[in-house]
Amino acid sequence: MYDGMKVKMLIDFSSRILRYNSVNDQMKELFNQARKGGRNRRQRVNVEQLFQKEIIGRSVLADYGNHRIYRVHAIDVKKSPQDYIKDTNETFLDYYQKNYNIKIKDTN
Repeated sequence: MYDGMKVKMLIDFSSRILRYNSVNDQMKELFNQARKGGRNRRQRVNVEQLFQKEIIGRSVLADYGNHRIYRVHAIDVKKSPQDYIKDTNETFLDYYQKNYNIKIKDTN
C-alpha cells in the first residue's frame, strides 16, 4: 500500500493460547467441580452449563492425524466412545483405532 510516496505496511495476525491439558481432562475437572458443588440443589452447578460456559466456542488442536484446529460447537453429554457414529455401523472407539491407531482408554 502506498500513501503518496511513502510505503505503508499492514500487519494482520491472530494468535492463540495453547493449553497442555486435553478437552477430556478439562471436562473431567468441570464434572468434579459440579459434583462437589454446594450442599443444596440451588448451589450445585449443572455440568452441561459448565461445559457451555467453558468449552463451547473454544478452538482445540487435534494431536492426531493432520493436527488441525477445530472449534467446539456442541457437546453431547449423553454419548460415549462406545456409541455408534451417525449413519454408520462403526463406534467412535473403532473409528479412532482404525484411522489414527489410537486406543481410547476412558470409555465412560
